[in-house]
Amino acid sequence: MYKYLGILLLFLGSPFFAKAAVDAMTVRYLSNYTIEKGRLTLEKKVVIQINNQEGLKYGTIYIPYTAKDKISKLEVQIEKPSGELIRKIKKSEIQDVSAISDFSLYEDDYVKKIPVRYNRFPFRISYSYQISYHRFFQITDWIPIIDTDVPTLNAELRISTPLHYPIKIYRQHIEKAKASADNETMTYLWKTSIPKIPDEEVFSPSVYSLLPRVEVVPKNFEYGSAGSFSSWQTYGKWQSQLLEEADDLPDSEKSKVKQMVSHLDSPIEKARKIYQYLQDNTRYINVTLGIGGLKPYPASYVSTNKYGDCKALTNYMKALLEAAGIQAYCCDIYAGGTHRPVLDSFPSQQFNHVVLMLPLNQDTTWIECTNNSIPFGYVGTSIQNRKAFLIDEQNSQLIHTPSLSPEQVQNRCVIDYNVHPNQKCEAHYHYTFRGNAFGLFNQLYTSYPANVQEDYIRDFLPERDFTLKSWKLSKANREASTITLDATLELNHFGKMYGEDLAISPIPLSIPRFEAPNERKLPVQMSYPICSQDSIVYHFTQPVKLDEIPDSVSIHNTFGSLEMQATATDKQLTLKRRFIINGGDIDLTSYPAFYQFIRNIKSKTNLTFLTTTKL
Repeated sequence: MYKYLGILLLFLGSPFFAKAAVDAMTVRYLSNYTIEKGRLTLEKKVVIQINNQEGLKYGTIYIPYTAKDKISKLEVQIEKPSGELIRKIKKSEIQDVSAISDFSLYEDDYVKKIPVRYNRFPFRISYSYQISYHRFFQITDWIPIIDTDVPTLNAELRISTPLHYPIKIYRQHIEKAKASADNETMTYLWKTSIPKIPDEEVFSPSVYSLLPRVEVVPKNFEYGSAGSFSSWQTYGKWQSQLLEEADDLPDSEKSKVKQMVSHLDSPIEKARKIYQYLQDNTRYINVTLGIGGLKPYPASYVSTNKYGDCKALTNYMKALLEAAGIQAYCCDIYAGGTHRPVLDSFPSQQFNHVVLMLPLNQDTTWIECTNNSIPFGYVGTSIQNRKAFLIDEQNSQLIHTPSLSPEQVQNRCVIDYNVHPNQKCEAHYHYTFRGNAFGLFNQLYTSYPANVQEDYIRDFLPERDFTLKSWKLSKANREASTITLDATLELNHFGKMYGEDLAISPIPLSIPRFEAPNERKLPVQMSYPICSQDSIVYHFTQPVKLDEIPDSVSIHNTFGSLEMQATATDKQLTLKRRFIINGGDIDLTSYPAFYQFIRNIKSKTNLTFLTTTKL
């Protein structure tokens, strides 16, 4: 068995296989972490094989570091696949660039950028370096790939700690570590390979959840202050310590807040008023210096400068509410479109964002403090239906954000077609967006100029060969959780003519293109439902006759539903549709039935109406 495995790995590592199958591959990915005298040292070596011109996009090396944790022993060289040296990269070819992002103001994060070019394929880039961290509260979150399109043939993780140094380990899709010890040191060793990285599919889990992964944290740590990952309560207590004295709102602003809400009786209305004050007077910008990556800048900083990152703005909002006598809690959360489950049994830093939670009147209100254009208490698709970590000293705990209902994500479209002879038609679209579409169009409406908005709308509209006569994005008010789009189009070739008969095909439902069961490799993961409702009305300038009116359709099952009805008079045809795909997870065993449900919806709604003026 091992003989054949060796032959397979030799074949995978050969230049022939690499050139035929992939643009690039990671031949070796070696990470060695050592904890000694309170410092964490990483020694890393990576060898990447570039197989063709397309693979050169992986030929630029990026190595992150900070001003305090600098890189040493950096070596980069170009080799033949045999390992023979071609040349070493000179120091003058290595660039030090700031890792400041477009929405950042200050950061102490930097990147070593090393562009490597060679014109004879295949060739290899070998680089190694060492970096020491003077403080840390995570040892590693190790996923041994350089990109989701680049396989890894040989990966090794080694962690060495003092003999009785307690650590916590989480592993995913990888065998248990081989552990060994001597008189002073405990060593853990993991080995793996990733010869094929799964392709992402429609509504599939994050590819990172499918790969080998090892996360290691110290049970106890010193980072700003002493902390522990023994439990969520101990971790929350440490985070609470970071918040101490950060609520130093100036007395002048405390007075302003009290006056602002003095005429309001309801705590929820007071909170709404204060939230609007936050939106009108601050802006989001990333500020990351030292422990500032975890510790929020104090409320006084935001009060003076009128900007902050998610931690600073959330802490500032918390201080504003406390000035009005309203208790609120900071909550860590992993925000994003792809749901990333929290590891309940592995207390650690698993989050990328901070929001505020208000427990008012037996109810919970969630506040996103970095967005100046969403309504108070709005829960968007990026934070709904997931666990959040509530920070409350020893009472810190994981809680769940609310799940959006089909009604809360429903997008509605009303289309009126005024059909004229010779395939001329004027169409008026009226969209009402909620859920994820609300977030996209709300950002378009509030953050981009009119010419960018128009370009986006042209691409969004489902018609082809049209003249956009007018369009308008609208919000009723700042508290609206919907946004509307009105667009008037002149269609130049409406429908298809068959002699004197006109064939009309309604625009298809916006249903994701799920893979056929024999092609699907991954389960479905939908953290929120899809819901769409439309009403399509065709107005004819002269009486017409339809060859057939379809029967009404009503489908309901565990995967979702479809309701459709068509009615007609001699000068008007109306089609109404509403479909729902329920949120949730669908395993591969249930996927064929789910796919059949999707096909059934598409089949029932794939209509063509044949109209004739010969009555």
